[in-house]
Amino acid sequence: MAETLNQLADIISNSVSALVNICAADGAAFPSLDDNFSPEFEGFRKNPLAAEAANLIATAVCSLHNYPFFMQFPGLPYRISTHFMLLQHFESAALRVCLESNVIEVLREAGPSVDIDAMKLGRLLRYLATHHIFREVSPEVFANNRVSSILDSGKSLEALQASPTSKHEGTIGLAALAGHLLDESHKSSAYAFENLTHPDTKFSGEPFHAPPSIINGVLNFLPGFDWKSLADDATVVDVGGGVGSSSLLLAKQFLPLHIVVQDRPAVVEEGVKVWNDIFPGSLESGRIQLQAHDFFTPQTVRDASVFLLKQILHDWSDIYASRILVQLRQAATPHTKILLFETILPYACRTYLDDTDEIPGGVPEAPPPLIANYGATNVMGYNGDMGHMAMLLHHNSQERTLRQMDRLLSACGWKIV
Repeated sequence: MAETLNQLADIISNSVSALVNICAADGAAFPSLDDNFSPEFEGFRKNPLAAEAANLIATAVCSLHNYPFFMQFPGLPYRISTHFMLLQHFESAALRVCLESNVIEVLREAGPSVDIDAMKLGRLLRYLATHHIFREVSPEVFANNRVSSILDSGKSLEALQASPTSKHEGTIGLAALAGHLLDESHKSSAYAFENLTHPDTKFSGEPFHAPPSIINGVLNFLPGFDWKSLADDATVVDVGGGVGSSSLLLAKQFLPLHIVVQDRPAVVEEGVKVWNDIFPGSLESGRIQLQAHDFFTPQTVRDASVFLLKQILHDWSDIYASRILVQLRQAATPHTKILLFETILPYACRTYLDDTDEIPGGVPEAPPPLIANYGATNVMGYNGDMGHMAMLLHHNSQERTLRQMDRLLSACGWKIV
């Protein structure tokens, strides 16, 4: 254990020194926990060496933090270690109260009190401040910090009170995501054991055999493929593309491409408004088509150069994902490519024959003694898999490892390249 602690200490010390030097050389400010969140303080991450140093620091710190969970670290009594492990749901419950009551906005404006018992709310805020969410600046007086302010809607209390249901409209969506995760996902996760052991649901792949559902957002996917390699008249089909948010990015940068966005009729109807507003003339030209289509039925576009599926398969168990992929394979030409933008989960162990070694952009394993997949600092994909973003507990679906994805695609006639 002493050797491991020394290794972790070295990683933290060396990485902190590297991060400080890189930020100084770049003239980049490093964020403070006590300050409110501001995108300008994230600029240091643009330097990949700084981002990697920060990631190593966080991973090593999480490794130290998690020693008490296994009672291997003598610095904490076992009863405290057990509390760390078993009572984290209190943190989620307390944070949901603050989100639903607009406490973050109240603290930002130093405005009127919320309609909750002040003593009870103070206890929740103190609990969260103990976990570095909010600050207790003096007895019974609280303020936002970097963590809590990330969830600020940015709207005035007057606006929120006048129209509570539009709280998240026009925002970056983090507060909306938090509200969802702390509500439906949190409640669903309480029934994980029952769902996984009930005779009607434990081996089921049906989405309606899982506790509730929802969500994800648009990221810049363009660097993931050489779009210039396509012919000018190539057809790209955005399967399950919603209103076409991803295709909008593609259409604006690669003008000659013919793009077909497919989704349910109601979504397509909304998409027409979006395209006419953001990219007027694109629909009238015929270059962009919005098409109502059920991806479980035969694909109507038979000459596609690319089928684009952005975070589609993770919503479905292998049974249903296979049906989607088979329909596309049957409509594909010998030269058609399928582009999947999905979270690939790395293993938590060292494989030594790493599946991602030959993939451009693949992230190497973390150095020993850190967990190979960077542990808690790389947990978002696993949260998605377990239900915080509507996978296992919400849709009976899953995020997949590379091997799982390869098996799924191979069974449907596709090959990873």
